[in-house]
Amino acid sequence: MTRSPRHILLLGLVVTAGLLVVATATDAARIGPVVFWAVHRTSDAEATTVALRPGLGLLLLWVVVLAGVATTARHRRSC
Repeated sequence: MTRSPRHILLLGLVVTAGLLVVATATDAARIGPVVFWAVHRTSDAEATTVALRPGLGLLLLWVVVLAGVATTARHRRSC
């Protein structure tokens, strides 16, 4: 079964959104040493500030997604 580039991009977006939900629920989204999202909470007397910072794992995820899109698009053009 061949996947279209749109399906690969959609899968990348779904995985990114899932990791975002995990990060906000658990204060980190990581698999082993690879950090996808890091959550930094800063509390003071008035409020708590939450900052999500993307990690290198997120960059790696999207490099793989875009490489898959390029490979699939190239394969579909040659057929």
